[in-house]
Amino acid sequence: MIGGVLVVCVGNLCRSPMAEGLLRRAMPGMKVTSAGIQARAGMSADPYAVSVMLSHHIDISGHRSQPLSGALCAGHDVMFVMDEPLKQHVLNRYPQLRGRVHLLDREGIADPYRQPHDVFVNCYERIAAAVDAWQPRLSALLGASARDMSSP
Repeated sequence: MIGGVLVVCVGNLCRSPMAEGLLRRAMPGMKVTSAGIQARAGMSADPYAVSVMLSHHIDISGHRSQPLSGALCAGHDVMFVMDEPLKQHVLNRYPQLRGRVHLLDREGIADPYRQPHDVFVNCYERIAAAVDAWQPRLSALLGASARDMSSP
């Protein structure tokens, strides 16, 4: 059974909230959460991230950042990170997650923090394409999960 998807970036202000919003729309039956390896709890998503997402009819204005923790990792079966250094950081800190941590996009998705609006638009496009690519696999996992729950 899949316990959900956790999306991780650095501050949990730009990339991971955007990915969380896109994954929630793509996978309405799946638990999706985001966090950051250096996040301060309770921060709003970057205004450009909110604006770009609203232009695609996804509202992340209620997002509040949270730091990555062992408890948060334990509650999710799949974790997406934005680049290889993040993946290595997470695996060094939580080696038990090996096999569950994946790059959202093979090329990595650069952090748009403190960049112009057009950089956020590009970031959105990269994340959206990656979510589209992962959706069939996640749907299969969710379908297997639903079948497992209905088995006697």
